[in-house]
Amino acid sequence: MNARSFLRHILMVFFASILPLAAADEKTRIEGLITHIDVLKDANFIRNGKSYDSKNAAKFLRGKWEAKARKSRLRRISSTRSPQFPAPLENLI
Repeated sequence: MNARSFLRHILMVFFASILPLAAADEKTRIEGLITHIDVLKDANFIRNGKSYDSKNAAKFLRGKWEAKARKSRLRRISSTRSPQFPAPLENLI
């Protein structure tokens, strides 16, 4: 079994194990996934042809998740309008 198929197998088992958590809120599920990846032993994650250990993979995923959350918050804020500023804030920047 090569490394790529092994990683696919590990991820499939992991995702199948977290499906029962569907009732939990999204933030808890995502943080649980990242935490699980963070503590994996002997796992390598490949991104753009470069290998990373589980700690760096978790750090990368957490950073991407936080960046998306910030962007989403800004989008919600910029879509609100007031009488003083009828255009979304993103048009003013």
